[in-house]
Amino acid sequence: SIEDNAFNNCSALATITIPSTVTTLDNAFIRCSAITKIISKIQVPSAITYDTFYPTVYSSATLEVPAGTKNAYSEVDCWRRFETIVESKATQMENIVVETNAVKRIVNGQLVIERDGRVFNASGAEVK
Repeated sequence: SIEDNAFNNCSALATITIPSTVTTLDNAFIRCSAITKIISKIQVPSAITYDTFYPTVYSSATLEVPAGTKNAYSEVDCWRRFETIVESKATQMENIVVETNAVKRIVNGQLVIERDGRVFNASGAEVK
């Protein structure tokens, strides 16, 4: 939760990233008129109050939402007030399909995939 008035009147605040774990942020950014970009990581948006953002932010800022969620944001009060809503680009990891018979392991903190005696990183490049 981001509490009411948490960033009240932060006139220099230009970019905000809202983590996916946030469930409440009503009135959190009231009177923050310099916001130009809001990156929301929230997968399922819930309604926010009219005063969550300064009124001009809805027309001047870009709201970036997770890939595949633009329609959901466009249907929820007050997120739909944003004139510019864009989806973030899917990462390479989101587009990888790994065969079920391939062996997946973590080596030195990195995902590797072993198949047919060869080892590949998560981007598909062979690891020697």
